[in-house]
Amino acid sequence: MVTLGFGLYLVAHFALYALWLRHVAFVSTEKGIFLYHFVPAASWVLVLGTLWLTGPAVSLAEVILVAGLHGIYSLTFLELWALADGGYSLAILERLESRGEADEPSILAELEGLGGEKRAARLADLLRMGLVEEHDGRYGLTPPGRVAAAFIAVIARLSAAPMGR
Repeated sequence: MVTLGFGLYLVAHFALYALWLRHVAFVSTEKGIFLYHFVPAASWVLVLGTLWLTGPAVSLAEVILVAGLHGIYSLTFLELWALADGGYSLAILERLESRGEADEPSILAELEGLGGEKRAARLADLLRMGLVEEHDGRYGLTPPGRVAAAFIAVIARLSAAPMGR
């Protein structure tokens, strides 16, 4: 019964975003889309975990299944959202499509400017989230930024992904 309810929830969660929430300003931010996935996932695990601890209504396997499936769904969704929302390659294709034919130097200059815009926007996001701070024109990690960087480094090591510098 839990798996059927959870399956219906996933369909409704996706449909709600696809049909309405993608047009809501808060949900179109990184924080908003993260919370849209994190809060329900944590709620499912908390409720099912409590039911498992208090009685035989839910098995531990169901709690783990729901947590795992929500993790797969949310990570896939967030990865695709990030690629579609802020993808540099998509922005390049959109710029090239809108310009029609143009000479190589002007295209390269425009795309270089796009790269600068993307870097500036990312830095502004990191400042707003409190992960980096600026002092006299120099940027450094804040204590939460150090924690986030350490967490990302651990994930990269565990997945054998190269860390860019």
